[in-house]
Amino acid sequence: MSLAEQLPLITSIEETVDDWDKLATKQRIGAIAALTITVSRPILRALHEAERSGRQDTTAVDLIKEIGLDISDKADGMTARATGGVTELGKELDPLMDKIDFFIQEAAQNRRGALPLGHLAVRLARDIIVTLVRSHVNAMTQGEVDISAGWQGKASTAIRLASLRITGLPIERDHPKLRKAHQAIATTAVVASGVKNVVNLLNAKSEYLDNKSIELEP
Repeated sequence: MSLAEQLPLITSIEETVDDWDKLATKQRIGAIAALTITVSRPILRALHEAERSGRQDTTAVDLIKEIGLDISDKADGMTARATGGVTELGKELDPLMDKIDFFIQEAAQNRRGALPLGHLAVRLARDIIVTLVRSHVNAMTQGEVDISAGWQGKASTAIRLASLRITGLPIERDHPKLRKAHQAIATTAVVASGVKNVVNLLNAKSEYLDNKSIELEP
């Protein structure tokens, strides 16, 4: 098996195609709707940021659009579960699209001068490392271990989103030190959750391989 064939995104596509004939019509519709929502989010985010362009201050309309896109992150999973259209491709695409969505927002804020390059670089590096380790562990364990981020990932995501939404609001003009403080907290939380996620993934891989070795012993 080639390296490309072992990549989680490739294997998830193959598994979804193999399982497609087993899905009822309702499940297929749900799966397609969920995947559409998942992929559309970063595209709509990019369009919003392009429309916003160099406008640094966040307007009420901007905030409503951004929060709406944030909420849509939950809509794909809810749609898939409600219709029984949960697919391996959906499970794989969701966290990947989340990271792309964050990069689009943070790169746009950096271009507007609202997010220092250091924060952008650290957060991007963290997301890339976690994605690579996650893919490696998933391939090495044949998808048999839990590779979800856990509560730490959810907490850091909430902090990261809150920081992005606060950036550009009028409250920052009244409190000049607020931006530096919440951005530093967000970056620290993102890095800490990333380290914890990587450690958990590598420990899970080691435990899985150890158990496999024991099973193979005569």
